[in-house]
Amino acid sequence: LLMSTPLATALQSGVSVQSSGINAVSKVVVMLEGMIATCKEEKASEEIAFAEYSSWCKSETASLSNDVQESAKKAEQLTATAEKLGAEIEELGISIVKLNSDIEGFEKDLEAQTAQRAKDHQEFAITERDLSESVDALERAIQTLSEASQDREGR
Repeated sequence: LLMSTPLATALQSGVSVQSSGINAVSKVVVMLEGMIATCKEEKASEEIAFAEYSSWCKSETASLSNDVQESAKKAEQLTATAEKLGAEIEELGISIVKLNSDIEGFEKDLEAQTAQRAKDHQEFAITERDLSESVDALERAIQTLSEASQDREGR
C-alpha cells in the first residue's frame, strides 16, 4: 500500500518521525482549527438564514391560510349568488314564455279587431251612401213637392 500523506512521505524518506511528526501534527491541528472556525461561521450563517426562512414560511403560511379562507367564503357567496340567479333565470324564462304567449294572443285579437273594423267601416260606408242617397232623394222630393204646391197655388 502506498500512502500519500505527509507522515507516510516522511517515513519513506527516512526523516526522523519526531521532528517532522510534530510539524505535521501542528499543521494538521492548525488546519483543523481553521476548519472548525470556518464551520462554526458557516453554521451561524446557516442558522440565521434558516431562521429567516422559517419566519418567512410561517408568515406566508398564515397569509395563504387567510387567503384560502377568504377565497372559500367568496366561493360560497358566488355559489349562492349563482344559484339565486339561476332560479331568477328560470322564473324569468317562464315569464317570457307567458308574455310571448300573451303577445301572440294580443296580435291575433288585433288582427281580428282590425278585420272587424274594416268590415264595420265597409258596412258604414254602404249605409252612409244609402242614407245620403235617401236624403238626396227626399230633398229632391221636397223640392218637387214644393214646386208643385207653388204651381197649384199660383194657378
